[in-house]
Amino acid sequence: MTKGVFITGTATDVGKTYISALILKHLRSQGINAGYFKAAASGGCADAEEVCRICGLSNPPASLISFVYQTPVSPHLAAQQEGHPLDLQTVIEHLNFLPYDYIVAEGSGGLICPLRYDDEQQIMLIDIIKLTGFPLLIVADSSLGAINSAVLTATYAKAQKIPVKGFILNRFIRGDYLHEDNKIMIETLSGLPVLSCVAANANSIFD
Repeated sequence: MTKGVFITGTATDVGKTYISALILKHLRSQGINAGYFKAAASGGCADAEEVCRICGLSNPPASLISFVYQTPVSPHLAAQQEGHPLDLQTVIEHLNFLPYDYIVAEGSGGLICPLRYDDEQQIMLIDIIKLTGFPLLIVADSSLGAINSAVLTATYAKAQKIPVKGFILNRFIRGDYLHEDNKIMIETLSGLPVLSCVAANANSIFD
C-alpha cells in the first residue's frame, strides 16, 4: 500500500481538515506526488473541497472520499439514514486506486468515531487507521482542555498499538501562557513531541 500519514483530531472542529490541507500543500511544494483520502464524510464533500482548494488539487472532491453522506451527523448514523453502509473492501479498493505516492488520510471526528454500526458490522475509525498501516498525527486545539484530550487520544492509540508521530497544536498563540504551557504539558505527559504549533489562518504548517 502507498505510504502516508493518518490525521485524527482530539474532537470535532479542532481543525484537522485545515491541518491536513497544509501538510499536503507542503508535501506537494516539495515535489512529492501526494494526495488526500477520507474513508467517510458526513454532510457532503466540504472537507475534501477545502483541501482541494488550498492545495490546488484538480480531483473532483467526491473522488477522494470512499463514502459520502449528506446527513451532517456521525457517519454510522448517516449510513443508517441513507441506507449506504461503509464496508472495508470498498475502502481498500479506493485507497489502492488513488494515483499517489503518499497519502494524507483524514479521519472522521476522533478515534472513537463509529463509521458503521448495525447488526452486520461495527466499524470504528480506529479500524480504518489500522487498515492503512499509516502512523498517526494528532491535531489538537491549543485552548483550554487541550492537555486532557490530547493525552487521552495518544494513550488510546498506543493501547491499540498504533504508532503515533506526535501532535500538531492548531490555533496556537505564541507567547500566550496557557498555550505555551499546554505544549509543554502535552509533551511531558504523553512522551510524544509537538511537531508544529500552527497559528489561526496560517498559510504553512510551519507558521
